[in-house]
Amino acid sequence: LPQHLSPELDALDAQSSRDFLRQYSSPTLESLLNSYSLSSMGGTLDETNAYCLLNFYGSEFGDAFGLPRYTFRGGLHEFADIIARPIPAEVMLDGHIVFHVENTADGVSLLCIDDQDQIMQIKAKAAVVAIQKFAVPFLVAGLPDAQTEAMKQLHYSPFATIHLCSNRALLPRNDFDTWALDTGEYFTDILNPSSLYPDDAKGFVHTLYSPRPISDRGMLMSDELFADFSRKAAEAALPMLGGAQAAEAIQEIHCWAWGHSIVRAGVGTHNGLAQRASQPFGNIFFANTDNDASPAVENAVAHGARAAELIYKRLHAAVKGESVR
Repeated sequence: LPQHLSPELDALDAQSSRDFLRQYSSPTLESLLNSYSLSSMGGTLDETNAYCLLNFYGSEFGDAFGLPRYTFRGGLHEFADIIARPIPAEVMLDGHIVFHVENTADGVSLLCIDDQDQIMQIKAKAAVVAIQKFAVPFLVAGLPDAQTEAMKQLHYSPFATIHLCSNRALLPRNDFDTWALDTGEYFTDILNPSSLYPDDAKGFVHTLYSPRPISDRGMLMSDELFADFSRKAAEAALPMLGGAQAAEAIQEIHCWAWGHSIVRAGVGTHNGLAQRASQPFGNIFFANTDNDASPAVENAVAHGARAAELIYKRLHAAVKGESVR
């Protein structure tokens, strides 16, 4: 995301996706892309800016727009594990929860709780904060008021995932993402992960993507209410999976009430708001999908790499006695 959008992109950022789509006069297109916007960006067409919708839509359809489509074998967990493998285990400090970060004269100071519930102070030259921005003001001390205010203006949608585990495939082998336009009360689309890497499959999982409105947060935090919701969502999916025969094939349902909690690409978020929220603060750098106010894994990877590059340059400049902005 550039620091300043061009006039053309600024105009797209300043209007909702629904306003942009009105030029096509197609209720069918709006219905399809409303589900797409909810599923991919956590908000309806009214809650998502046109700039981000077009960006996501172009990426999703890959070669149709001359762009590659990225997938990660085993999902993001395995992707993160691959990145971490070259790092020696003895320099990794896991099992710790950081609850305070502040700038010091020559770096940063962190307070954390280890896996024995002991408080530990860690001093370092720099820190990368990769959590979502709504939590940052509670973690990072001394943030400028303008940056704190920008972070508070970002909005996040709860996003549940419901995994139907069956003893056989319930969707055609090559169908990855099936849209369900009349089931928005429970889910927007059904993912078939084994279609990407069928040789890896040791079972059959069909995932219901269930972006929820903010008003559903109470339901998602209640085990009983969320279990009831998940059963109803599974029932709503059965007609797309084979009906009664699919019900017999489904053996377990695994539910994640907070499978995602994604930032909304709201109207006006991309031309100043996201940039103010994610700018480095002293020796503290930020890396998360919401750095760009849009929930794409590519954003997280890019901002993680960018934070590492900035820290690398700053440390080497310090060794040479140079100053780096």
